Amino acid sequence: MVIDNLCRNVPKEYNRPSNNPIAEFLSGLPSYNPSNFTKCSEDSGNRICIKKPSVYLPTRDYASEQIIVTEKTTILLRYLHQHWDKNFITFFSNLTENEIMYPQMAILRMILLRITRDHD
Repeated sequence: MVIDNLCRNVPKEYNRPSNNPIAEFLSGLPSYNPSNFTKCSEDSGNRICIKKPSVYLPTRDYASEQIIVTEKTTILLRYLHQHWDKNFITFFSNLTENEIMYPQMAILRMILLRITRDHD
């Protein structure tokens, strides 16, 4: 429709194909082939295509991987649970024989280590 309006405003001497600037501009475009427009109706004045619009169909379904789940625990509790094994395995692997026989000594040593780390 815009091209039709442009063609109406072109002077008569440009209506010949060799002098028409719009025809020269459109001559090199890949859509010049008339068979590209076979699915468009010519009887309507506004030139609306009958062809259905293309719809994107995804090839993969990611719905199961994109489920949003809220955590019921706080960040601090999650951190402590994740590092629980690592911290306490190293602590209990370094126990002496006295601390194995008297677990209170191991607890005292653990408390003293915490206090000294906090003051550093």
